[in-house]
Order: sequence, then C-alpha cells, then structure tokens
Amino acid sequence: MLVTLLVTLAALLAACSSEEVPERDRTSATPGVSPPATTPETADKLLRRYLAGWRDASAETLGRLEGGAARAVHAAQLRYTQASAPRLAAEFAIPRLTGYPKWFAAGAVRPGMTGEVALFVKSRKGAAWRVHHLAYLTHPMPELARDAEGYVTAAEPGDLAERQAKALARDLGVPGAAEAAAAGEAPRPRDPATALRDALRQNARLFTGYAWTVRHQAAPQGRSYALRTADGGTVVWYVLGYSFTATNSAARFEITLADEAAGLLNRATVRRSFGWEARYQSVAHAAADGGTQVLGIALPGWTTMRGD
Repeated sequence: MLVTLLVTLAALLAACSSEEVPERDRTSATPGVSPPATTPETADKLLRRYLAGWRDASAETLGRLEGGAARAVHAAQLRYTQASAPRLAAEFAIPRLTGYPKWFAAGAVRPGMTGEVALFVKSRKGAAWRVHHLAYLTHPMPELARDAEGYVTAAEPGDLAERQAKALARDLGVPGAAEAAAAGEAPRPRDPATALRDALRQNARLFTGYAWTVRHQAAPQGRSYALRTADGGTVVWYVLGYSFTATNSAARFEITLADEAAGLLNRATVRRSFGWEARYQSVAHAAADGGTQVLGIALPGWTTMRGD
C-alpha cells in the first residue's frame, strides 16, 4: 500500500572576509572592573560583515562566519531551500568578561523587542568572531541590566537547558494541544516551547498512524550563555539537541516526503526507516521568582536526515 504524507516540521509551525575584524578602539579597563568583551564599534562592524555574507550565501561563506549550532543548521538548510538573510537590528548587549570565550548579543536585545537575535562568540585569543546562535524571539526581550556605560552583566546559565530538554522529552510522551482539545480540555498557551512539542507530536503521528515505531531523544548541546536582567533574573541562550527515529520493520507503508525533507535526504520516499537530528537554538527568560518563559526557538533546526 502506498501512503503519501507531508513530513515537514517547518510546515507545521507559523518559522565576506573570514578574517578577524581588528579591535583598535577598545574601552580602557577600569581597576577592579572586567573589560567589555568588545566595543560597540567593533560589534557593529562584525554585524555588518555577517549580514553582508548573506547577500550571496553559500555553505562556504557562512562556514567562515558561523560556528556551533548556527553553522550546522544553515549548512543543512542550504541543501533544501534558498537562504533567507536574517534581519538583525544594530542593537547590542555586550557583557564585561574576563578570559574566553568572549561573546555578545546583537539584534532584539532592547526591552520589548521581538525579532532575530544573534550571539557572536570568540572562542579563544586570536580566533575569529563567529555567530554561534541565531533565534527569532516571538516574545519580547526583557530589560537587561546595564551599567553606566551601557554594558550588560554576564550570568551563570544554570541548568535551564537541562530542564528544558527533560521537559521536551517528557511532554512528547503525553497528549498535546490537539488531543487535549479533542478530549474537551483547555489547551495550553501557544508559546514557542508548546508549539515545538505539538509539532513534533504531530509529525510522530504521521508515522505511528501507519504502524511505524517512533523514538524521541532530547538533550542540551554545547555551551549556554546568560545575561542578567533588570528584575534579577537571567536571559539564557541555549541549544536543545533532538533526535527522531521511525522504523517500519514490516515495510508495509511507503512514506512520501515533503520537498524540504526530500531535498535534505536526497530521496523522495522511505519504506523501512526515517530519522533526523535537529539543534533548536533557543532563548528563555528565567525570572527571579523562578518562572521560565521561552522567548523564541529557531525552526525547523534540522542538521542531518537519513532514511531508506
């Protein structure tokens, strides 16, 4: 029997030179105060260089400008769709730091801003600045704590990434908004984390509905970064690694993939197995009272796909 399904996470949700820019105009260090990671002038140059690289985006070009999850996601994305340049405002959140990595945020970093926000990272002395994290905020950025010179304060990210990964893995095993509504229960608000979980459940149902066996795995990946907020909380940049595997030992139902998945997999159908890995670049506000709100998640986040 031939069953045609559209397997695309994106459809389920509403989603230059590589050399170091010289830092000639560093802010002089104040005794007893850590120096800023960079100057606003250099941050602006780095932002403009990054955006210029998107004018003729290729895996090679972005590979020189990005690292971490951003590089992995965009390298995969260029295989199945045309690159779309980010819209990053020339607003900066530059922390005072001692040692490496050096880092700062650019884009939607002022109170009330939504939209894209990028994290620039310099991993070691002499290394190039690269964008390691790029996400879209659907909820507004809270006010960041700034000193008299406008620099922000770095904070410990804590275990927020681990808690979000555990919540995602746990919630994938319980009914989602669609099932709750069908059962007469009030669905949860559509924040980015809820939208992601509902989309992953819906994707899984496309396979389990035709006798495929599905497994999910979620875990934090890489380093998290955090800034102190004016209310005493933190804004945390983190990455969730996600793995989806579907198997069909009986090989009874062939699945036809959506164009995006087919482009990344380089084949249009699967009969025995299908899976992918994703890195969900996320930003969350951990309030001082203990509450957490996910501000944004970059989707679809695919990095690899496999199937036969």
